[in-house]
Amino acid sequence: MYPAYSYGDRSGNFASYADDLTLVGKQYATSDPGADLKGLGGDLLFLNWSAQKAFHTLLLACGRSCGRNELLKVLRTYKARPSSSACNLDFTRPGLGNSHRGGYALSVMEAYKAPDGTVNFRNTNTCVESL
Repeated sequence: MYPAYSYGDRSGNFASYADDLTLVGKQYATSDPGADLKGLGGDLLFLNWSAQKAFHTLLLACGRSCGRNELLKVLRTYKARPSSSACNLDFTRPGLGNSHRGGYALSVMEAYKAPDGTVNFRNTNTCVESL
């Protein structure tokens, strides 16, 4: 469900979640200044950050006194887009043998030459519904 990442690129398909691309850079600069968002694993750092941000949104929906039962209630009822870099989550939608799957969409990507000359990936279609 997570989109492509290209360090410093906020054009084209990246524009729709430029706010998250900017925020991840600021947060890594503060919490882990040695993290190399420009390097080969920058996309993996962004993917992890996006997943953590989505989970953080679920915890915020759960509230300050979030416990097991409160979190289960959120996981049974949540239907929203947790951030600009994530696809919609819908835990109310029935799935194949699991009625609380959450994610039903994915981003399709292609390899391309990034602005810095390296090979990278960009979305060709974002949040395409699947099973």
